[in-house]
Amino acid sequence: MYLIHSKTKKRLTAKIEKVRLIDFKKIEKSIRFSFDWNTELNNTVYSIRLENSPRILGLISIVDLGDSIKINLIESSKENIGSSKKYERIAGCLLSFACKISFEKNYDGTVSLESKSKIKKHYIEKYNFLDCGSFLYTDGVNSENLIKDYLY
Repeated sequence: MYLIHSKTKKRLTAKIEKVRLIDFKKIEKSIRFSFDWNTELNNTVYSIRLENSPRILGLISIVDLGDSIKINLIESSKENIGSSKKYERIAGCLLSFACKISFEKNYDGTVSLESKSKIKKHYIEKYNFLDCGSFLYTDGVNSENLIKDYLY
């Protein structure tokens, strides 16, 4: 999996790993994230980093619903949001990772998230999520395509 440096367009190898308790303490003190990630301590949280770098660039909190994966919270660090972001593909890699977990659990790639209205359109247009009222979801072929596009 890779991220793209926005200015140079260079591909940089990235990795996703489970967040450890010590990482939560670093996130808590960080001014790089808007959400209070301590609220996610009871969920499974993953971070994305560049290979050989300790700096967390994005986070995703997931919940296993028994037949699908729910994204409880997803966030890129502040320097990776908007038109002046440093690295591209952070959210796509994290979303695709959730799809991969769904397939591993035999949930057919079914992943849902509750989206705020101002970014809902972004998930639909960029990642082909389907609108189901207050939730968005992906499954099947679209989830496979996300995995191919972002993880391999």
